[in-house]
Amino acid sequence: MNKSLTVFTVLLAGYLAYGAFTDNKNEEITKQSEQAQVNSNSDLNSDLNSDLNSETIDEVELYAEQFIEGTFVLTINTDTAESTQHFTFYKDGNFTLTREMVRPFAGLRGEISGSYTIENNDIKLVFPQERDKKAFPVDTAKLEIKTNDELVYNKLSVYRS
Repeated sequence: MNKSLTVFTVLLAGYLAYGAFTDNKNEEITKQSEQAQVNSNSDLNSDLNSDLNSETIDEVELYAEQFIEGTFVLTINTDTAESTQHFTFYKDGNFTLTREMVRPFAGLRGEISGSYTIENNDIKLVFPQERDKKAFPVDTAKLEIKTNDELVYNKLSVYRS
């Protein structure tokens, strides 16, 4: 019985020692693999950032300044609707929206001024409470800054004019 217990103890000790040895090796391999992945991602991000920086410097400056300036035009021409909207943004955080509808409400037009704020790549428009709600039914609207020359409103592109 003592021989069996001794053999079992030696085998158990060998198994535990082998497990500890391979766990340390696996940890080293895992750490080396993670470091290689981080280095690879850093190189990839560096390449992507240099490409993005060359193409979107204006966009980054736009975000940093927290204002936008210029006129952007949204033209809608579908089977059910046709309208043109001009968004004119000013550096002081105000905007003017001119809207002219051809279909479905022919002759519906108007102009309104309000304020805007920029957070990340979103422009939030705030309309005054007293307004022609038939021409401008919403209290707020959101446009996404896609590039320095293109905004997106409800999945529709709004281009700088």
